[in-house]
Amino acid sequence: MALSDSRPRDRRFAGGGPDPRGDNRSAKPVGDGAYRFDELVADVVGLIRHLGVDQAMVVGHDWGGVVARHVAMRHPDLMARLVAINAPHPAAFARKSRSPAQLRRSCYVVPFQLPWLPEALFRVRRYAVMRRAFRREPVRTGAYTASAMRRYVTATAYLGALTEASNDDRVAVRRPSRRVRPIGVPTLVIWGEQNAHLVPALASGLEQWVLDLRVERLPHASHWVPVDAPDATNALLIDFLQPSVNR
Repeated sequence: MALSDSRPRDRRFAGGGPDPRGDNRSAKPVGDGAYRFDELVADVVGLIRHLGVDQAMVVGHDWGGVVARHVAMRHPDLMARLVAINAPHPAAFARKSRSPAQLRRSCYVVPFQLPWLPEALFRVRRYAVMRRAFRREPVRTGAYTASAMRRYVTATAYLGALTEASNDDRVAVRRPSRRVRPIGVPTLVIWGEQNAHLVPALASGLEQWVLDLRVERLPHASHWVPVDAPDATNALLIDFLQPSVNR
């Protein structure tokens, strides 16, 4: 997830995106209850207020995009624009989650419901599962370089990071959010159609929940849109976010 001040000429930007709780060197509260949507949303709201801005433009991919949608639902006054990249709207996902196609793509979350198995599997052969996913899942060959994969492995290997980061998937299944409200914040959805984890239909029919919506589909990108199609992604972001920067 990335946040940027919407005021003109303000260069503050949270790097490539702040690490959420549990990831990398961020704080790691113990127990999956600390990773409920209420807590994750409060973290983003706290960060926006800490930056001392009236509104922020929030860009989130995957889980970061899901959390960003909840921030837009609950705190629209704090957001100027929202970009969700391969991050399903919770109501759309609830509607499609029991379809055979989506069930097949969601089966990877089943092991995460166990208390220690996913962590053990990830650590086998120095996180070989993670490195294999980075090599095979993107459509673009070499999308993740060897040095990039080493950085991700290092971040995951921090004490407690793997267990607490895994709690996101545990909470998503055990404690799904029921608080779905219309999103009035101008929203861009960028969707890689070669997504191995989410069906393309999740990017359709969102107008009933998102009042100011633009959907851009990238047919030759996987779930990992920013590395599969960096030029197209950046062009869409600049085009969509620039009006707020120039206000």
